[in-house]
This record gives sequence, C-alpha cells and structure tokens, in this order.
Amino acid sequence: MSDFDGVVWTSGLLTWVIGQDVVLADDITSKLFGLDPDECGKGTQIETFLARVIEADRPRVAKELYRCIAEGCDYLEAFEVLSEGGRSRRLVAKGSAVGDVLFTCIITEWTDSRSALERLCLAAYEAARQANNDIVAYRLMQSVVALEGTGTRSCLH
Repeated sequence: MSDFDGVVWTSGLLTWVIGQDVVLADDITSKLFGLDPDECGKGTQIETFLARVIEADRPRVAKELYRCIAEGCDYLEAFEVLSEGGRSRRLVAKGSAVGDVLFTCIITEWTDSRSALERLCLAAYEAARQANNDIVAYRLMQSVVALEGTGTRSCLH
C-alpha cells in the first residue's frame, strides 16, 4: 500500500487462463473482492470475481473483458465491488490478453480523498460510460490514472 498525495492505492494481481477458466489471484486481489485467498491462490472461475462486481457495473465489465480478449486490446475499467459484509470498494483493472489464452491485470483500489476537480473528472468518466461513449471514458480514465501517478492535481488541460 502506498500513499501518493493523499490517495492510498492498494494493488494486486489477477491472471485468467482462459481456455481452462482458471483464475489465479494474489492475497490482495482476493481480499479486495472479498474472496478466500486460499481458494483464489489455487484457482477459481472468472464468474466468481464477476459476481462481486455490482449489478450496475457487471455487464459493462464483462463485455469489455471479452472484447479485450477478442480484439487483443488493452483493458482499463473502473467498477465497484461488494465484498464481505457488504463493504463497497472502488476498483480499477488494467491489463491485457495474450490472444484467447491468457488475461492478466493489476487490480487497484484507492480511497477517495480527492480534490473537487478530481471528483469532477471521475463524474465525467461515469457520465461518458453511461452515454456509451467508450472512447471518451477510456481517455478520461487514462488521464485520472496517469495524473494520480505523477501527483498532478488537475485532469483538465
């Protein structure tokens, strides 16, 4: 866990062996999704993870995951999960597929101690997603992620 300019990031790894439908996840990713780390370390199914994504986000997350695999493009999605005890977590997944064989990504959670401008950027991202404007949403999320990494406090240039 690291703290950059008031934002606490927690990151883990997830790997999906697609043909066998076996998903391996480290302890951090397991805990972010509210799943058993031992079970995730031995392998579980992708549906186990998708089931933790809130109902409003699940169709988009799954659709983009399968599109990434089919088209060989990068995957970058923000979504909310409900883990044990009903705790809500905001996560971002960034990864890619190796053909239709393997998908791997980093799963990141952050606390929302953002500036008003950052919250507006994320609200614009959500509005773009709801309007099915995937290109704008993708660019907004790229900007938010890149700016958080540099400590820059503005996402409008």
